[in-house]
Amino acid sequence: DLDTRGYYVLTWQPAGAYTLQADKPTEFGLLTEGTLVADGEYNNPVGGAVGWHTPSPGNVTTVQVANVLRTGVALLPISKSNPLPNNCDKTAARKAGALKVSPA
Repeated sequence: DLDTRGYYVLTWQPAGAYTLQADKPTEFGLLTEGTLVADGEYNNPVGGAVGWHTPSPGNVTTVQVANVLRTGVALLPISKSNPLPNNCDKTAARKAGALKVSPA
């Protein structure tokens, strides 16, 4: 998926990681019983704004924990010190609640 720059940003659901009690098909393939997984809500990339994402309420997926590259990523709100780039639709990004992945 070229829009994602090779990774997805998810907001983890409160239940945390758990072990599947039965096989579960996902958009990425079949996760088998006994696999350690977590549920997360997708954040959509903002076109023309590298590192910026908007929440996607209700768009939840299940991922194998072994495929998680990093947790605890800070998502920074729009501010004077963290402005949206000029080459994106700033109005739409603000309305959708855009947040930027912290570089640290």
